[in-house]
Amino acid sequence: MFQHKIHGSISRIEYIIALLLSNTSVGPVAKLYRSNLFQSLDWQTPKEIRNNEDLLMLIAISTRIERVFIDQNIVAYNYLFRNESLSKSTSMPLEQWNILFQHIKSLLLGSFNYPGIKSAFYAYIIRQLYDCNTLQGRIIDPNSEIITETKQNINTNTLLPSDLKKWKCLQSVCAQRFAYYIHFTITSAKKRIKRLIVR
Repeated sequence: MFQHKIHGSISRIEYIIALLLSNTSVGPVAKLYRSNLFQSLDWQTPKEIRNNEDLLMLIAISTRIERVFIDQNIVAYNYLFRNESLSKSTSMPLEQWNILFQHIKSLLLGSFNYPGIKSAFYAYIIRQLYDCNTLQGRIIDPNSEIITETKQNINTNTLLPSDLKKWKCLQSVCAQRFAYYIHFTITSAKKRIKRLIVR
């Protein structure tokens, strides 16, 4: 069960930060919307994005509002997890996560000067990359564009202790996994060449 960690009338910026930090529901359910928000948005989820598409849509809507009211007493979600469910079995390659990050960034660019937005955006990226790399076992180049961008833009003093721990772990595991991947690739290539020479 998910319940909101914030409540009351909050500004657009506070709502976007809450979405990025999972302090409020990132799903479209248990919400009331003005219909003209969708009419003016002309929304279409990019076909490459199979995860967090609800978050992307809510951020797009949030750029067109002034305030949001959140009732903390409303249960936003009652989850029943199944291993074979689409949300459990569908995962995106890193390239598609990068597409999602760029779409969110393009929506937020005009808001990066507001306190907390930029930090929340990169904290969100850290959480998603941590899940991809550490929990799903994806190999991420520690010198990749997204890791480099995050290093340049994140202020570790503004991260929550749990996110700071994920960021340190992510960098360490990225380096270890990538080094092993390179070593394995080179070793395999040498073995293949050796077999060809022997033949």
